[in-house]
Amino acid sequence: RFDGYRWTPQPLPEASSLVRDMANDADGNLWAIFEREGLARYDGRQWQFVGERRFYQRFSIIEGDAGRELWVGHDDGLARLVDGEWRNDAGNENSAPGRAIAIQRTRHLLGGPREWMASANLGIWYRELTPARSDWQRLDIDGIREMPTTDLMATVPERLAERVGAPLGLLTRPLPVRLPSPEIHQLWHATRHRDSSHQWLRAFIARLFADAPAARVRVNGR
Repeated sequence: RFDGYRWTPQPLPEASSLVRDMANDADGNLWAIFEREGLARYDGRQWQFVGERRFYQRFSIIEGDAGRELWVGHDDGLARLVDGEWRNDAGNENSAPGRAIAIQRTRHLLGGPREWMASANLGIWYRELTPARSDWQRLDIDGIREMPTTDLMATVPERLAERVGAPLGLLTRPLPVRLPSPEIHQLWHATRHRDSSHQWLRAFIARLFADAPAARVRVNGR
């Protein structure tokens, strides 16, 4: 644990494997996925293993209308943290999405509110975002249908791909669907607002990544 000055080991004798992922829930508890032991919760005082001992993939956080939702993927689908307990998603039994890695929610992508799930072995799945939650359906789009899901792939702005792709030896491909244009913001501490060297750096970054010639570049908060 890091207190702002130094790292202090937190004892957990029951665990002897690697930590795959960590995330905070809406109540401020810290959760960890251990490679062999499963899920553990840290409440600010001690670690405790919770739930079934099995292999979990990773956490997903969705900032929903009712607050933060914490999900976890496993070999049979998804589970969601509800009132301190992990509950398997009803869609696990009605569909065959494979080994779930992550879940996310969109409002407008490809037709309306939907939940999306990435699986390690069967591609990308989606379902309509209704109170009853429809069954998962496999995304059937050329170029995505058979695409394996991996953390080694990312969707990034085109200008970023152009700048870093070739120097790092990365392959780039256009998306088969149209996405909304992202906004890129710079944030800095108020104490650095009038610092001349900091102002120069902010202006340099803005010029470097702005879409010329029509981009509106805001520097120094103006």
